[in-house]
Amino acid sequence: MSWKMQLNESAGTVEVQCSGNLALDDLTMLVIETSFVMEENGCSTVLLDLSDAVMGFSTDALAVLLDIYAEYSVPLSSRSGILLGAEDAAKDFSKFLTAAKEYGYRIDLLTESRQVSAWLAAAK
Repeated sequence: MSWKMQLNESAGTVEVQCSGNLALDDLTMLVIETSFVMEENGCSTVLLDLSDAVMGFSTDALAVLLDIYAEYSVPLSSRSGILLGAEDAAKDFSKFLTAAKEYGYRIDLLTESRQVSAWLAAAK
């Protein structure tokens, strides 16, 4: 799995594009690094583009993202978007979204790349 991170300080956003096989350990490291970059640069919006990645774990395991956000004190006012690939978009994310709501984090699931620009623009 590989990822590339793009920081837009003026917009307060971090965009991470992932490709390849995404293991839970990879996701954990990615979210830790992203949380650190968000904190260091005062960013309140993050987009995790998983459209070119293959998730090697259940959708429920995405809750690790929430645990890391809490551990690294990512503000509840932050906004996260996850762009899913076609295969993953058909999966059930209801438990993950319920957990995000219980934590108090706003997580939006995007299923089409054309939604990304509008989602990022709404974050400003």
